[in-house]
Amino acid sequence: MALATTSAEALFILSPNTMYYVALYGLVILVRFFKLKKEESSEKPFDWKNVFHVGLELVYTASGLVVLLLVDLKDYAAFIVIGYLIVVIISSQIETMAERFSKVSVFVTHVAILMIVVCTTIWYFQSVQPNADMAAKVAKAHRHFRVAIPYQDMALREHIGTAFGARQLVFVTDVEAKDEFDAKQKAKAEFREKVPPFESRRRKATGDDVITHLDQIIVKPLD
Repeated sequence: MALATTSAEALFILSPNTMYYVALYGLVILVRFFKLKKEESSEKPFDWKNVFHVGLELVYTASGLVVLLLVDLKDYAAFIVIGYLIVVIISSQIETMAERFSKVSVFVTHVAILMIVVCTTIWYFQSVQPNADMAAKVAKAHRHFRVAIPYQDMALREHIGTAFGARQLVFVTDVEAKDEFDAKQKAKAEFREKVPPFESRRRKATGDDVITHLDQIIVKPLD
């Protein structure tokens, strides 16, 4: 789990997941370093810039991060997939056809990929994941209820006349709440917002014309 921090603290404190991935990227670079040192010879001198030619390896290493992004940012799934494929194509091309480009271009491209991967990792684990975890906890703490509120509309009753009889109207809504009391409060707030009194030519209706029977409210859990 990501370290629970405020947004201000997140700028200075790295979560365990962030440190894990950054350390993983560092390990990829370290392996590349020892590989180049082992291959060093008079014909092939060591060049520190080649140590950072790990764009493709980093992109593959970050595949798990892409999965997490797709899970927590479903609305942007298409952009995430397209962006990842573009980075994969660029990194694979620069890896297999490095001789066609200048050394500076190759180095800058690998460093750019490194920065993109690292910055995306920090942004996700320090900002996106904590918010997603918080939203999941809130959603888990809430349940779904169906609430029925019986009421009378005196303006409508007077408009129809005696034919209306003793009939009651019912407002039914589904709400997400912590418990039945919370569900009632939310349903009543929605009722006041959505149920205006009936307006007729004979009579100017007011909010007092709608009479709710609070003691008859029915709350039914849906999960």
